[in-house]
Amino acid sequence: MSGRIERIRTTAFRLKDEDFGRVWVYRPGEEFARTWDGLEADLKSSPGEYRKLPYGGLAAALRVMTGDFVALERRAQSGRAFIVSRKLISAEQLKTAIGAWEARVLGNPRTPLAQAVPALHPENVRVGDLITRRPGLSPTMQERWVWDVGIWEMAHRLAERPMRTDSEPVRWRLDSDAALLSWGNLLHVPKKDDAAMHKLTLHLITVPGIEDPVLSIQASLVRLAPSWRFAKGAKYAWAELSPDTPLLRGRVKTQWRGEGGFLTSWADGAAEVLYGASLDPLPRLDQEPVPTGVVRTGFAKQPQKNPFGRGVGTWFHECVAHHMRDVLADDARAITLETRRVRAGHTKKAARLPLGLDHAATSVELRVAVVYAHADQRRRVRDALARVLAHGAHERDKDALADLKSRLKDLDDNEDLVVGPFAIRFVRPDAAERYLLERHERAAIEKWADGWLTTLSEDGTRIAAIIETDTAAKDDPRKKDGLADPKPALRRYFASRGAATQFITSGSAPSAKKAAVAKTDDEFREHAASNAVGDLLRSAGFFLRPFPEFGCDDDTLVVGIYGARLTSRTTGWRASYVVNLVAVSLGTRDAWGFVDGQGWVPLDQATASFLASDQARNSDSEAKALVERAVNALNGRFGDRKAVLLFDAFGCRRFWKCLADQSDARLEAWMMGENRAVVRVRTVTSEVLRPAGTGEWSSSLRPATHTPFRLMAVEGAEGVAPTCVLAGSAVMSNEWSARDSTRFAAKPNALKKDWHALGVTELQVLDPGPFAREALLQQIGILCRIAPTWDRTLRWPSPLHLARAVVRDHPHGYFDEEEQGEEVEDAKQMRFDF
Repeated sequence: MSGRIERIRTTAFRLKDEDFGRVWVYRPGEEFARTWDGLEADLKSSPGEYRKLPYGGLAAALRVMTGDFVALERRAQSGRAFIVSRKLISAEQLKTAIGAWEARVLGNPRTPLAQAVPALHPENVRVGDLITRRPGLSPTMQERWVWDVGIWEMAHRLAERPMRTDSEPVRWRLDSDAALLSWGNLLHVPKKDDAAMHKLTLHLITVPGIEDPVLSIQASLVRLAPSWRFAKGAKYAWAELSPDTPLLRGRVKTQWRGEGGFLTSWADGAAEVLYGASLDPLPRLDQEPVPTGVVRTGFAKQPQKNPFGRGVGTWFHECVAHHMRDVLADDARAITLETRRVRAGHTKKAARLPLGLDHAATSVELRVAVVYAHADQRRRVRDALARVLAHGAHERDKDALADLKSRLKDLDDNEDLVVGPFAIRFVRPDAAERYLLERHERAAIEKWADGWLTTLSEDGTRIAAIIETDTAAKDDPRKKDGLADPKPALRRYFASRGAATQFITSGSAPSAKKAAVAKTDDEFREHAASNAVGDLLRSAGFFLRPFPEFGCDDDTLVVGIYGARLTSRTTGWRASYVVNLVAVSLGTRDAWGFVDGQGWVPLDQATASFLASDQARNSDSEAKALVERAVNALNGRFGDRKAVLLFDAFGCRRFWKCLADQSDARLEAWMMGENRAVVRVRTVTSEVLRPAGTGEWSSSLRPATHTPFRLMAVEGAEGVAPTCVLAGSAVMSNEWSARDSTRFAAKPNALKKDWHALGVTELQVLDPGPFAREALLQQIGILCRIAPTWDRTLRWPSPLHLARAVVRDHPHGYFDEEEQGEEVEDAKQMRFDF
């Protein structure tokens, strides 16, 4: 396929009211609600396994009993939906299931809640009647449960017919969460027992400016675990109870039983409730799961080695889009994207500025220390430093960087090599293997580090250190040794001393085979090491290229505002939120962060302050107030400079309702100003559109396998629609097997490759302020296109990316991105062409 791509089709479709079907809604009266509250109060006041009512077992029993979808609310409030079911559940069935749950799980033989079932009132509801369409705006739902159950009818319709692919048709099986699984169409590798299955997850979403609710389908690949041990603590499993009903997806738990090893069983009392209700029992989990058996599970932590790579690839997304269109037939209204024209000139904007490497008198701004235990890691970082500093360097700096690699090879430990504003030093402290690669008491690690950190900073130069560590020393809830992982301990301690850190492990090195090929072809393969160098410069607030100005004037401030919830609780004193802000100046390499009590300070200082602080006890009101103080402080610090506020939609809309699709988008007073623009940025996979194919619809499959995309606008919106930035991943650009077919038609040796698809960043201008809307969109797009410290693009515009990266670096480890129950497409982006 060649030529300019003008239109992208997606896996998202508008829905009509009749597409939602009907459900049964059970609303409790006062007696039922009072009894439920009493059970919960009794549970909290008595010792036992549960601190809140484990209603998962009751939900599982009702799903098995009806052979269809059932949803339960955690609270039973008078007049509000408590149970929503696709099929009618009789009063006798409810009494049986609830009574078994009370007796078997709660240990209450009196079954007071079952006796209150007559106070649970059923109502047959047409789901479409609860959707309110608004002229030019996204629809709203009259009851919140519609967001969850609104996909049920379409899930059944999608599963009724096989899906056409470039190989054999796929027959979908529903699970109890309304996902679709290729249960009977697994991927296999010859002479191996491993298997993987495709999964479709349906999301009811809204798109700004589109008046209809939208069904978005996201596809992923689930690699099936061959045993509970290899599942690494999987929290869910699927069980086939009948060929004609949805697969039950239930919670599982793994417990240590001494010399007998670990025992896996169904959680939430699901098995006990089914037994007490005289229903067919759940399959026992004391036997190992089999990828082709009636019980299957994925990996809680994805294995580094597996016969199947990650991702389903672009061809499969195109198959999904065609399947949805075939199901809706004449009513199909797919969401499509149309190219926006962007003026040329971004290449020039991406060029690096001279760093002063050609002047001997350039003052040293940053000492880059490579702290290592093994010589192999010293070599990796050495080569990566030479690569990152030299690649794409300004013409005036090239002579000074031409022999940097050889000079670094000749550099002895504990000596400085001065290269323009950098002083590079390699350090192997005494007892490095013990304190870098093994667990120790936190105080001992800090005392040891203090002995050599002082020598690095004795002349007052800022410090940025890449430190070798080992994943084997990582903190684990099962480790009760009272010792600390060196990585967070060192990051916290260095931050308290104002120093930036990043880390590297031997496990991130390329395989011996890849290293040999790279040596033969003179190809650079140390991507993990070069990424660590780029991240280190970012942490130190030192950027190799300017933040590009592209239509919004030099010196304009662009502020990234990132927020996230740290706890599962959303309210109350135990709920905790974290926010972070980074401001950059267009056309320069300058960046700042906000520190409460100090105001806007250089980014390296703000990063160190954030990483050295405890962020685990911030209420939502405190987080909200901090952002408002920071924005109000912009004028005092920077004067009346123009500013663009970039809000991360997922983390910030809780604080400010105007950032949600369901609002009227009226900004709060503190956000607005004559020199200020406001833009919402959304990247969450479940909420953005998934690209599928190119061009107009036809009977043939035309997947979007190319990466040179520009900004694209949502077509056919009734109101102001968002603009999307599309980009492929580095893997997608390099892995050609994914461009040829789905995994079903791929050769066995191609299955082990990672197959990525196009990523999407949604931009919604809420107030263009002093800028032309088109110019503002192009400016934000270029901030995704050109990263300040590396050659790939970003999923978030660079100021927002920087704010997020600082939060994710926090040594408390609030986020563990490795722990995901099922795989999604990789979020890392690479370059794309406007």
